Formats: sequence, C-alpha cells, structure tokens
Amino acid sequence: MMKVIEGRTNDALILPDGLVFTPMAFIEMLGAFKLEGEIEQYQVIQEKKDLIRIILKKTNEKVDEQKVDSLLQKNLLQITNSLSNQNKAIDFEIIFKDKLLKTPRGKLKVVTSKL
Repeated sequence: MMKVIEGRTNDALILPDGLVFTPMAFIEMLGAFKLEGEIEQYQVIQEKKDLIRIILKKTNEKVDEQKVDSLLQKNLLQITNSLSNQNKAIDFEIIFKDKLLKTPRGKLKVVTSKL
C-alpha cells in the first residue's frame, strides 16, 4: 500500500525586477525582526509582483498591531529596496487574524505565490 506523504510546500516570491526570494530567505527576513514574543504564526501570500500580504496571528490580545505593522513595513521595504536593482515599489499589506488557513491535510503553508 502506498501512502501520500506531504511535507512542507512553499512557493518562491518574485519581486517586480525579477529578483527571486526563496521561502527560507523571506522567512529569515521576517524572523530577524525580533517579533517572536508578539507573533505566533504567519503566512506570506504574493498576490501580484508588487503586492505581498503578510497574515499574522498574535501571541496574545495585548500585542500592539500598529507597532508590529510599522516595524514590518519599515524593515521589509528597506531590505527589499536594498536587494532590488530597480527600486520598484512593493506594497506589503499586514493583516492580523485569529486563525490562519491550512491545507486540506491540515498543514500551514507559510509562503504562497499566486503568480
């Protein structure tokens, strides 16, 4: 008998100038912001080359959403602009939710590209 084994599946992110971020590179960028005590889980969804949604699940209700949003926006724009050759604008939309979507098999897909 054969059984389907599902491991981690994540997509790469492609910036407007063609620069490709592997999921691990992007996850490391997010992890570098020292938000471990404030963010329990997150998902990154690339809607278009210039629009990336970051969905966050807070560790608790007391987390300051404005502070987290501001810090992520600042750092993400700074990092992507420093790595990108053409400085084309990328919109990062930060969304806070109580639950993150999982795959039909119950896995959390951290990075998804809809390109």
